[in-house]
Amino acid sequence: MSGQGLRVTYLGLARGLVEADGESLATAPGLTVGALLEQLAERHGPRLRDGLYRRNGELRSFIQVCVDDRDIEELQGLRTPLDRGGEVSIVVGVYPLEGG
Repeated sequence: MSGQGLRVTYLGLARGLVEADGESLATAPGLTVGALLEQLAERHGPRLRDGLYRRNGELRSFIQVCVDDRDIEELQGLRTPLDRGGEVSIVVGVYPLEGG
């Protein structure tokens, strides 16, 4: 990837899923929060993927993602663009019990 730098910070249980506090990445034109999360899940493997996503591929309800300290729900959700660099914070809260 080329472009401006992006800082990803892992908070809460996310730190344990990736075994790091954060990382720096380069962004590509057109990168969105959704695409970034997919890239991170590929990079860090099943532990992070299972922590972020339900079996049906939807983001789990106890995940909070912020771009430059703003919740993506206040922005464009998973379609929020990231091609200007900045900081993304990923917070994994307490895992709720899931049936099935």
